[in-house]
Amino acid sequence: ASDVQLNVNKHPWTPDPAAGGAITFSLMVCNNGPTGSTEVTLVDSMSSGLTLDSWWAWEPGWIEVSSGASGMTLSTPSIPGGACREVLVGTAVDGGLAIGDPLTNEVAITASNDQSTGDDLSTWNGSVEAAHLNLWITKRLMHGTLVPGGRLSYAIDYGNNGNQPAAPVRIVDTLPPGTSFVRSWHAGALGHFELVPVILTSEYVVWEFPELPNGYAGYIHVDVAVDAAASPGSELTNTAEICGPTAPPDPCAPIPGEDTYDDNSSSWTEDLYPAGPNLRVRKQGDWVGELEAHYNVQFENIGDEMISDVVVIDTLPEGTSWGGWWTLWFPWERLVGDVTHDSGVLS
Repeated sequence: ASDVQLNVNKHPWTPDPAAGGAITFSLMVCNNGPTGSTEVTLVDSMSSGLTLDSWWAWEPGWIEVSSGASGMTLSTPSIPGGACREVLVGTAVDGGLAIGDPLTNEVAITASNDQSTGDDLSTWNGSVEAAHLNLWITKRLMHGTLVPGGRLSYAIDYGNNGNQPAAPVRIVDTLPPGTSFVRSWHAGALGHFELVPVILTSEYVVWEFPELPNGYAGYIHVDVAVDAAASPGSELTNTAEICGPTAPPDPCAPIPGEDTYDDNSSSWTEDLYPAGPNLRVRKQGDWVGELEAHYNVQFENIGDEMISDVVVIDTLPEGTSWGGWWTLWFPWERLVGDVTHDSGVLS
């Protein structure tokens, strides 16, 4: 039997827009049922003070039926079961508005075989705020072989959570001593592509973007090789900065007028180990409500030899009990058997 459960949600990249600025809205259309939908029509409408500028989508299929200054109508042949499709809408904010003036943007979807029509409308209500600029960056190790001659894969997350665009913007990655740059690529709304540095030295890598729109966030994946002659016990510190261009020899300088510069730099430090197998486990957790805690267990082999039949044992905190569920962030076929639970120990 047909089971189509369509819904739509809307959120702005910039929740505090400035007069004369821009807002990009993300419209997410999902089908929570197992059956593909019939043709879906999407109508996006905006209040006075907002003007449609552009729209785009990552997945093929959306076509423009009509558009004007106050909105647009799109259609797509189907939303498959269990799938979501995102449409991004660029709008301009009237430069004559005052701080506090209200703004509204509404999206509605329809399909002839949708069986859950109570969640087919989503509305954003906001207001004009003071102009401000703020860039941010974070750095983390994704995975790696932490031995001489190994390779490290870092993730650099960056963005602009102000309501003004920044242009141009540089990201500078200072390499740990005893390592060398291999390659980098980019993911985010600016596109998915190999990211070629504008400056590459033995000490640092520089990437440059002509503009960083307000509300935008992206991601850079960086591969770094460890020298074969590096010494076990060495400390590898990798630092990423977000900034503006400047004259050599400095690769960049702070962009004037940011809210804060405390979030413009991020470092990650690891130790180098002797060659061989090397298991490592890390755990993070937080409260969900007052009576439930969720934990994330990350286990890895940071050595350069494969290890088979790995067992992970998680001992629950005293006074707690297993909530009855768990999930994996890697292919299920790699799991042998099932999770067992015995007297506060999961394995």
